[in-house]
Amino acid sequence: MTEHKAPEPPITTIDGVRFHGGGSYLIKDRTSARLYSVYNALVEHMDAGLCISRTFPNKVAAQHSVRKGQFVWMTTNTVGYDRCVNPTNISMLHMAIIDFLKSTPRGVVSVDGLEYLISNNGFEAILRLLHSINDKVTVSHSVLLVTIDEHTVEPRELRILEKDFEATL
Repeated sequence: MTEHKAPEPPITTIDGVRFHGGGSYLIKDRTSARLYSVYNALVEHMDAGLCISRTFPNKVAAQHSVRKGQFVWMTTNTVGYDRCVNPTNISMLHMAIIDFLKSTPRGVVSVDGLEYLISNNGFEAILRLLHSINDKVTVSHSVLLVTIDEHTVEPRELRILEKDFEATL
């Protein structure tokens, strides 16, 4: 018989949405501003943060006042930044996120550039990636934040994404 625990109290509430450890949240926005605003608020209550971004990390940190957390930059170029992942290498991206979640109970992971990943790998492959990450987030009491411009995916794909996340902002 499985023992059911009472739900964890919310980490914080932002714009009427209660954020819980183990939750995944989809942020529909054309820009990354809301994602990083939520990330910055949550990471203050969590053990650490990991930002996955299509944008160069120093630029993200400066534009969005990200002061706490690690970065992984998704780029197809070989550059001097030490934490780069080619967007077509989703197994390497998966490993970076899972390693972070294993080493950081109660971490927050933000993914900025879902459209970029989808354009490089296809929707189904990225959906499988999100399912796997979401499972690890759930058991580690971490939080997953993913932003997407809803006009960049088909309506059917957006509905699938919305269904797989705890809440949509």
